Amino acid sequence: METPKQQMQQQEQSIPPYYAMSLIKPDSRTKLQRLWDQASFTFLAIRFALSYLIAGPKLPTWSLKMHLAVHLARHTFNNSVDFTATDDVLKNPDAVREFIAAHRSLAIVRNPTLPHNSLLGEFRLAVEGPLLDAPDPVLAELAELDARACSTGTPRHILGEVMVADSVVKHHLAVNSNSNLYDIRPIAQDGDEYVLIDFHGGAYLGGSPISNRKIAARVSAQTGLRVIVPDYRLSPEHKFPAQLHDAYIIWQALVLNGFKPSHIFIFGDSAGGNLCLALILLLKRLGQPLPKGAILLS
Repeated sequence: METPKQQMQQQEQSIPPYYAMSLIKPDSRTKLQRLWDQASFTFLAIRFALSYLIAGPKLPTWSLKMHLAVHLARHTFNNSVDFTATDDVLKNPDAVREFIAAHRSLAIVRNPTLPHNSLLGEFRLAVEGPLLDAPDPVLAELAELDARACSTGTPRHILGEVMVADSVVKHHLAVNSNSNLYDIRPIAQDGDEYVLIDFHGGAYLGGSPISNRKIAARVSAQTGLRVIVPDYRLSPEHKFPAQLHDAYIIWQALVLNGFKPSHIFIFGDSAGGNLCLALILLLKRLGQPLPKGAILLS
């Protein structure tokens, strides 16, 4: 009689690689590991329930059920492993299939850490001045809210991270030892630096620059570019097109800071890929210059 593992291997060999994600691997955890995970999940539910009772919901209309569903879903997504593969894997179709199959079950990583071969900086962008402009009616209401906040002296801020691989750090410091690698301005005064914006995935519900650190570090190392990862607003607190509004503001900030549109790449996985396409369509509708290219992962 075939074991579940053997049955799974036969199924994988009979389907195209892009269907591999639809199969579920048998649970390989021990009984103790399953009990620990159940206890951890229960503890989280209790913690989030207490936060609801003590501090109240994030939105007035949220019930306890809604509060728990959102926070537990975000915790699960934000603490899941991301998808990385070596060059050898990416060049081999059979290896790609095995790689996808190996990542069907998301393992829990308690504290996403910084890859050892990269440096990380943070940025804080105030939504004010020219960034308050909303040339498209779809964004007008959101821009008006930002304008009100700015008029009271408390402008909204978009936070994010700048990932720079060691090789990129060495290159820029060799050219200019005073380079500020974590600023979202071009290092070269002529604006000739190429840069990449990474929009993380998460169904517009979860995800963050932290959950994308490994893939951002790898992209920086492979492309030789600094990678800017904005922490855009999420639903259900902020419904679409709030995410597109933040993406447009980040794009405008880079252009206003001196980056040439033709020197900006945009990158996104899952919902981040959708956000890339939405941003391109918005820029095209507005008649504005488009990015150098887009890299989309489903």
